[in-house]
Amino acid sequence: MHVPNHGFNTYSFNGVSWRATVTVDYGRSGAWTHCSDGTDIHGPLQGPGFWDFGGSCSGHGTITQYGWYDG
Repeated sequence: MHVPNHGFNTYSFNGVSWRATVTVDYGRSGAWTHCSDGTDIHGPLQGPGFWDFGGSCSGHGTITQYGWYDG
């Protein structure tokens, strides 16, 4: 896992979009959002550092899960 448990802090969530501050400690990770219509949305992969991740299900229902993926 490239994002440690303490490295993902959600600061905005309204059921359709979300944002979080994320620390990637090694490798590459990106934002991941799963929508109620089954759509998965993946953000670009980012290398080590402190990032602002987010996603939106606008046009695809509501968010059912969100987080990050490793690449």
